[in-house]
Amino acid sequence: MVLVRNLGLLLQFQKYVTLIQYSEYTKVKTYQIVLRIIPSSFISFYAIYSFFEYINLAVASILKEASITALFAMDMDLIINRLNFLLTFCLGFTTSRSHIRLISSLSKLEKKLTDPSKRAEPSKIFLRSNIDIFINIFFHILIHLSFILLNFENYDHKIILNGHLIQILIMMFNDFLILYGIHFLKEFSNLANLTSLEKNRNILNYFKLLECFLKHISSFNSALAGLLAIIYFQNICSCAISVYIIFWIKFEGDLFEKKFFFFAFIVWAFSAFKNFYYVTYLSTVGNRAKENINILMDSVTKLEEKLPGRFIDKIVIFNKNSLQKWRFHIETRVLVGKSSEINNSGIFSIVSFVSTCLLILLQFKQLEDSSMDSILQPENMTQIQ
Repeated sequence: MVLVRNLGLLLQFQKYVTLIQYSEYTKVKTYQIVLRIIPSSFISFYAIYSFFEYINLAVASILKEASITALFAMDMDLIINRLNFLLTFCLGFTTSRSHIRLISSLSKLEKKLTDPSKRAEPSKIFLRSNIDIFINIFFHILIHLSFILLNFENYDHKIILNGHLIQILIMMFNDFLILYGIHFLKEFSNLANLTSLEKNRNILNYFKLLECFLKHISSFNSALAGLLAIIYFQNICSCAISVYIIFWIKFEGDLFEKKFFFFAFIVWAFSAFKNFYYVTYLSTVGNRAKENINILMDSVTKLEEKLPGRFIDKIVIFNKNSLQKWRFHIETRVLVGKSSEINNSGIFSIVSFVSTCLLILLQFKQLEDSSMDSILQPENMTQIQ
C-alpha cells in the first residue's frame, strides 16, 4: 500500500494518538490497544498537572524582570500547546472509526488504479515524511536543550521538568500531528492525479474511479477536518505569541547584555518560523489538492472534445451528464473545520491574525508601561511609603 508506506513514521505515531485501533494487516488485540493508550494518557494527565505546577512555582529571578504582558503571553503559549494536544487526543477517539475507514478505502482505491506502481517508491528511511520528523526533532533538541543547559543555573529543577521538557515534548507531538495532516493531504492529492490518468486507458473504469474518489472527499472531511482545524488554530496562535515575544526581547529584554535573552530570542524565532512554515505548507498542499480536484472535474466536461465521435456511445454520454449533475450535490472541497477550504488563503489568514494579535499585545504593553510610570512618580511613591 503506497499510501500507508509514504506516510511512514507519521502514521506509526498516529497509532498512539488518534488511531489506537488501527493496523495495516491484522486486527488489533486488546492488550495492544491498552499499550497504545498508556503513553498518550500519561502525557495528557502530566501535561495538565505540570502546567499548574509550573504556574505555582517561583519563576527564576531573571524571568521576574519580564513584563506582565510577556509573562501572560508565555503562559498562553503553554496553555494553547497543551490544550491542542488534549483536544486532538480526545477528538481522535471520536473520529477514529471514520479515520480508519478512510485509510482502508483509499488503499482499496489505490489498488483499483491501473498502474499505481508508477508512483515514486523511495526507501522507507528516506521518505519525505520521515525526513520532516527527523528535522523537527533535531532542531527542537538542539535549540531548546541548548537554551536550558546554558541557563541551567537560573532555573529550579521542577521548572525545567514541568515547564520546558514537557513543553518540548508536547510541541513535537503537535508538530507531528500537522505534518501527518499535510502528508495525508498530499497523498490524497496524488490519488486525484492518478484517477485523472485513467481516462486515457479505460473510459468506463474512469467513471467508476471518479465516482469513488469524489465520495472520499466527504470522508476525508469527516475524518480529518476537525483535527486540522484544531492544529491550524494552535499554530497561528503560537505564531502570534512568538512574534510578540520576539519584539519584546528585542526592544525590552536587553538582548546583548544577557545570554538568557539572546538564546530566548533564538528559541522564540524558531517557534515563530516553524508555525508559519507549517501553516504555509498546509495551505500550499491544500491549494495543490484543490487544483488537482478541479482538473479532475474539468476533465469530465472536456471529455467529449478529446474522443473521436465513433467512441462516444450512449453509456459515456449518460455517465458524463450524471457526474456533471452530481458534482453540484456533493462536497468537492477539502475543508478545515466545517466550512473553510484549505488553500492559499491560509497564508493571508496567519499574516493578518499575527498582525492583529501583535498590535493588541503591544497596546497592552504600552498600557502596562504607562501604569508603571504613573506608579513610579515621586508623589505616588510617597503615598505608597
